[in-house]
Amino acid sequence: MADEEGDDVSTQQIALTKVRRSRWQPRGEAFDEELLWELACSIRENGLINPIVVFPVDGAYELVAGERRTRAVAGLAWGADSDSITPRDAVLSLVRDGLDALPDLLDAAIEASVEPADDLERLHRVAVVENLERQSLSAFEEAQALENLADEYGWSQRELAKRIGKSQSYIAQRLALLGLSDEVREAVSTRVLTATHARAIASVPSELQSVVTEWAAGAVNKDDTPATTRQVQNRTRQLAAFIKPDRWLPNEEKVYRPSERNKLAMVRWAVENADLEKRGESLLGLAQEGYNNTNWLAKKPLQLVQSNYGLNEVLDALCGASMHTVWEQFAEAESRTCETCI
Repeated sequence: MADEEGDDVSTQQIALTKVRRSRWQPRGEAFDEELLWELACSIRENGLINPIVVFPVDGAYELVAGERRTRAVAGLAWGADSDSITPRDAVLSLVRDGLDALPDLLDAAIEASVEPADDLERLHRVAVVENLERQSLSAFEEAQALENLADEYGWSQRELAKRIGKSQSYIAQRLALLGLSDEVREAVSTRVLTATHARAIASVPSELQSVVTEWAAGAVNKDDTPATTRQVQNRTRQLAAFIKPDRWLPNEEKVYRPSERNKLAMVRWAVENADLEKRGESLLGLAQEGYNNTNWLAKKPLQLVQSNYGLNEVLDALCGASMHTVWEQFAEAESRTCETCI
C-alpha cells in the first residue's frame, strides 16, 4: 500500500509470532473456516500476492489490513513446521483461537508493508476502508466500524463520508442499521432477509421492528409469489409514514369541513397514544388488499377520513376499538365538547 503523504513505507519480512490483531478490526472474532482454508490453499499455490499492512508497536507489529491473509499464512507455516498438526488443522485452529494460538518458537515470516506509527487516524481510516472495499464485513460490522471511526475523531456523517470516499447517504443508511432490533440482526445474519430489507425496517420505530421483520421474512420466502425487495421497502415506508403524528395535521392550503378536521385530530391522537408493539400486526394488516382492494396505509389522510369504513379500520388497528369508542376517549382526553369542535 502506498502512503498518502509520501512518508517512508518499507516492505519487509516480519515474524508471524510478532503480528498482533488490529485494535480497529471491525469483524468479530469468528472467521469462516472453509473460506479461510480456501484462501490458504490459494496462497500455497500462488504465493501471497499482496503484503499485509502493519505498524510497529511495543516491539511487535499491529495489523492495519490483512488478518485473514496472516492467519492463512501462519496456519500453513505452523502445519509445515509441525509433526503433530496438519496445515488444514493449523489454519482451522487459528480460525477458532486467533494468532495467539501460534507456537512461540515458530520460525516463519510474512511479507508486510510497514507503516510509520505517527498518524493513527490515517491508519484507522485505512483499516476500515480496506475492509469496506473487500466487502468482507457483514452489514452490521460495517455499520459499527463506521460509527467507531466517527466517534473516535468526532466526525459528522458528512466528514466521515468525505474521509472514506463514500456518499453521505451511504453512511446514513449504514449507521441506521445500528438501531435495529435483535430479531432483524438475526434475520440478516441467517440470510432470511438481506441488508437492503434491514435498512427499510430501520425506518420504523423499534416497537414495530419485530413484527415487521416477521412479516417481511414470511413475505419474501413464500413458495407462491414471494414479495420483492421493492414491495417490502414500499410496505415498510408506508407504515413508517402512517404512524407519524404530523402526517395527520391539516394541509393549510386546503379547505376542510369541520368534521374532517375533527377526524384528522382524532386519528392524530390515536397515533400518538397507540401501543405500537401490541398493534403492529393490525397496522400491517391495513395494507392487505381486502374490501374494495384498498391499502389504507397508503391512502392520503383526507381520503381516509372521508370514508367511514376506512376510518373505522384505521382506528380499530390503532386502538382496537370502533370510531364511536375512540371518539369518546379522544373527546375526554382532549376536553372536547360540541362547543369546542372545530
